[in-house]
Amino acid sequence: MKKSNSDKETILLDSFEILKENIDKNRDKLAEIVVKVAKGNLDLSVEMWNYLIDHPDSNLKSEGFRFTWKIMSDLEDKIGEEKVHNILKDNQNILEACYGKSDSIYYYGIFKMIKFNQVEMADRALELLNSNRYKEESFASYI
Repeated sequence: MKKSNSDKETILLDSFEILKENIDKNRDKLAEIVVKVAKGNLDLSVEMWNYLIDHPDSNLKSEGFRFTWKIMSDLEDKIGEEKVHNILKDNQNILEACYGKSDSIYYYGIFKMIKFNQVEMADRALELLNSNRYKEESFASYI
């Protein structure tokens, strides 16, 4: 018997609740759940993403790749670039984590912001990137 979308979402949410008890060990699985949930319930996915980037065990300063760069890239594949940029526009906390706190920067996102004529957001992302002392590369290498 095939499970309904509601049943699948419940299983994913229950899994997230269990796995978040050890974020460091379950980094990959937690990020995968955020992306899977986005297809059916974008608001819940954003809530989960916020939880992960706000949690102290996420360690964005030295291990940000999975919760910033990779989630953004995977979400673009799952729900489309425009929806991801709307998430960033509507959730300053996520924008700040991805460009101002993470060591791993999804710099393609800035070019895509400009592509969608979101110049103010691109400018904000560049400001965050410039002031980000944890980024792996120099500011110049990202532009």
